[in-house]
Amino acid sequence: VKEVKLPGYLERLINAIKKTTPLELFVTCVSVGFVEEIAFRGVLLPLIGVVPSALLFGAAHRPRMAFHWLVLCSMGALFTLELRLTGGLLVPIVHHALHDLWALGLLFAVLRADPDQKIDGM
Repeated sequence: VKEVKLPGYLERLINAIKKTTPLELFVTCVSVGFVEEIAFRGVLLPLIGVVPSALLFGAAHRPRMAFHWLVLCSMGALFTLELRLTGGLLVPIVHHALHDLWALGLLFAVLRADPDQKIDGM
């Protein structure tokens, strides 16, 4: 299997996760979900609309492949739909935080089980 060279920001993320505690991971995920939803759905959405804010949301997460771009933009659109259906930011904030907890928690568990684990193809 060919080893993939990860971009610097992903290597830094992986190294940070290896050193973090579960509480720090939880606080980070909740904080990021809160801040991103305030920024993208609370501030940008009313100013620039659904499609541009979803595209910016996708771009902010630095997708490496077209599929990642599609998934991230779709998540931005889904969070917008949740905002419109509920009339507030609470549901998108909680959903975003839970998604991040699941994704980073899974990575955290893998890296804690085997700290030398190679993460290919991210």
